Amino acid sequence: MADPAARSWHIDRTINLSIVIAVAAQFAGGVWWVSGVSNRLETAILANERQDNRLNTVEAVINAQAVNAATLTAQLTALRESLTEVKTAQAETNRLLRSLSAKSGE
Repeated sequence: MADPAARSWHIDRTINLSIVIAVAAQFAGGVWWVSGVSNRLETAILANERQDNRLNTVEAVINAQAVNAATLTAQLTALRESLTEVKTAQAETNRLLRSLSAKSGE
């Protein structure tokens, strides 16, 4: 039977130095790539936070404009009602003036 020590994995001096350098270069490249991905992720998170702040500001402005529009609508409705009352009063005044004018001309 074969010796168990001969079948187990081990590192010895027969490994070529160029393989060790290639593995180290691949590892360094992987670390560099992960660093770039991390940097892009941080940039995306900051951009997302700016967008979120901008969205909150825009929502606040829209809500203020909605309140302002509701107030203006109520004021316009009241103004229309007042104008209708003035027109009715003017028509009555004109009718009375015509009546008086007709009586004085007789």
